Amino acid sequence: MRVASKSVLALALFGLAGACIPQGTIDKTRSYSTPFGIGAGACERAGGRLGGMGGHLCEFPVVDAGKQCTDGSQCSTGACETDLAEAKKATFGQCRAFTGDFGCYGLMQNGHVTDQICVD
Repeated sequence: MRVASKSVLALALFGLAGACIPQGTIDKTRSYSTPFGIGAGACERAGGRLGGMGGHLCEFPVVDAGKQCTDGSQCSTGACETDLAEAKKATFGQCRAFTGDFGCYGLMQNGHVTDQICVD
């Protein structure tokens, strides 16, 4: 029983500490869970948006959002995506718009859709 209560306390303290990430140390090339990784207010002040299922992810726009691509290596996030409706006949996609990977899409590799996934 003591071990469990210490674990709960440790998780609570970790969560509170994570919500207090100083503004200057936020890495805008990755996503953070909210509220434990970063608070909603800090996310928005840093230029991010809340996304993912239930808005529990702080994600940031990427520099090459929407750029035409045929492979994830051409994108800063490593993901070249295409709409699932077009996946069977797609020969190119677009670089992901945000650091988060939520949604349904096909992933392009060497000009072909290699995976069709939904992340929520």
